Amino acid sequence: MYYLLFTAEQSNLNPEIFPLELLGTIDQNDPFYAIAYKYIRNISFMDVSTLQQKNSFSLTENQKHYILFQS
Repeated sequence: MYYLLFTAEQSNLNPEIFPLELLGTIDQNDPFYAIAYKYIRNISFMDVSTLQQKNSFSLTENQKHYILFQS
């Protein structure tokens, strides 16, 4: 979280405004999501529906392995 906020500050991004898209095994009930939401208000999960149409994996698996599936 520190590095994310530091990068936002160095890039002059307002944590109340800039969009943050998450990937991986995180969900809205995760403690890390709660910490991120405390400082960054515009959080969403990356839309992997297009990728999911190209393979037989679940939504969760596509979020978790997004970078691997895109390479």
